[in-house]
Amino acid sequence: MAGRNLLILGVDGGGTQSRARLCSNSGQLLAEAVSGPANLRLGIEASFSSVVEAARKCLERAAIGHSSLSRVVACLALALIAGLPQATRGRVIARGRHMTRVLRRG
Repeated sequence: MAGRNLLILGVDGGGTQSRARLCSNSGQLLAEAVSGPANLRLGIEASFSSVVEAARKCLERAAIGHSSLSRVVACLALALIAGLPQATRGRVIARGRHMTRVLRRG
């Protein structure tokens, strides 16, 4: 995969809302979307549900289909993750890896 074909998906799972932006490798904004809160105090499942929703909406708005998902590099930030015990952070990271599979399933 050539670097110039990469798409960058950033998802900010915030305490009051989650925001996603998809940009080209050159920085051109392709789409953005908003969903519900992803504060980890709401629980890992609720947090990731909001993050996945924001990511899906963003990819849909940019008309990125399953065949193009391999071009997407994602970065995720979650509210309050730094304050969690190490074992809990590990579960959050594992859940983040699972998010990729969820997005690919549609």
